Amino acid sequence: MSPLQYSFTAPKTATYRLAMRLYQRLEGEEDDKCNDVYIRMEGDFTSGNDKYTTKDLKGELKFFGRRVDKWGCSCNGDGGSNRAKAPVLYNMKEGETYTFTMCSRSTRTNIDYILFFDNSLGLNVKA
Repeated sequence: MSPLQYSFTAPKTATYRLAMRLYQRLEGEEDDKCNDVYIRMEGDFTSGNDKYTTKDLKGELKFFGRRVDKWGCSCNGDGGSNRAKAPVLYNMKEGETYTFTMCSRSTRTNIDYILFFDNSLGLNVKA
């Protein structure tokens, strides 16, 4: 599968949280064979979470947290240098351009949307 890339400009300086709406279709397979999604970010940012280093976020980080055989929100990373399951947060700068890449994903993982939102909004994102 080819990587999916999206470039965007941060509207303001803030800590942004990543969330995606995904569907994990098992079709008789085990959960772990149908749920892998790997992401990376390019640009002038730092990690907004002490669970992941900036190097983790610029590399290939596993993304985790959706429901089985139905649509659900994925909002946590799974791995990095601390082997953590925690929100993926980016400290971004107003006017800077960033490139988000979904490096790879299971062929049975469908994507509805990818969202970056200002974490200070206090939205309750549940997996």
